[in-house]
Amino acid sequence: GSDIIMPLDHCTPHGVTYCKAEEAVQRSTRWLRESKVHHVRISDQNSAVHGELFGIIQGNFFPELRTTSAQQTIDCDLAGYAIGGLSVGESKANFIDILAHTAQLLPDDKPRYVMGIGTPDYMLCAIEHGIDMFDCVYPTRVARNGIACTNQGMLNLKNCTHKESERALDDKCDCRVCLNYSRSYLRHLFHCKEMLGPMLLTHHNLYFYMQLMKQARQAIGAGNFKNFANSFLQYLKADS
Repeated sequence: GSDIIMPLDHCTPHGVTYCKAEEAVQRSTRWLRESKVHHVRISDQNSAVHGELFGIIQGNFFPELRTTSAQQTIDCDLAGYAIGGLSVGESKANFIDILAHTAQLLPDDKPRYVMGIGTPDYMLCAIEHGIDMFDCVYPTRVARNGIACTNQGMLNLKNCTHKESERALDDKCDCRVCLNYSRSYLRHLFHCKEMLGPMLLTHHNLYFYMQLMKQARQAIGAGNFKNFANSFLQYLKADS
């Protein structure tokens, strides 16, 4: 029942040797080829299988290995392509360099996916380099710990400053949480270990991300994405 099917791949940590990274590329390619054979077979046997198989590009932080992995993956002629092995401990500059290098190798007519990035600054950076999709536990994981994603940055509801605050989580957000619940009430839910707190914050964070992507699409359509991204990021702070 999956819409997008990812094969197994070998993701190597930052700082691994060239030889280990090369072995991981070859292993990921081998597993992808085996996955495609199986995917074609089960699709032929069952017309109800509609999930699209993507390939995952590895290569650690070696541009030549990224090029090799991209070519081997593209040769499999897949529905879309994912960039894996990023956000594994590298600097942001290193992340941007490898992302930009890998993204420009991918076909323009297929979806592009980056695995495991979930903060607004990294997502907007990826969009700038032509990335269409992401997946990450970040917005739901931080919600369970009392952190709200807002247009002014990350807001920690457990801070005492919110104990009596009647403000919404985000004054610019129109989700049902921001329209109906105050910071003090939400903080109270977390203080009492009431499950409704993480549920409401999860709703807000996911809504925030959906709105961010909607605004990004609109900015791309209007031809001013760079200005939009810069304007959005200048308001983000480490904490509120």
